[in-house]
Amino acid sequence: MSQTAVLKVAMSCQGFLGAVNRILGKMEGVVSYYINIDEQKVTIEGNVQPEAVF
Repeated sequence: MSQTAVLKVAMSCQGFLGAVNRILGKMEGVVSYYINIDEQKVTIEGNVQPEAVF
């Protein structure tokens, strides 16, 4: 079952953005994700628990 989770994540630089990209790109169950550094939000779609992302 696919679900969408929106997480508030404090991102202070492009380096952190790159780290989030690498982790989510390798995470099992993630179908797609969108990172909005301006709003400090990460939207994840897939079969993954939000707690596992943190």
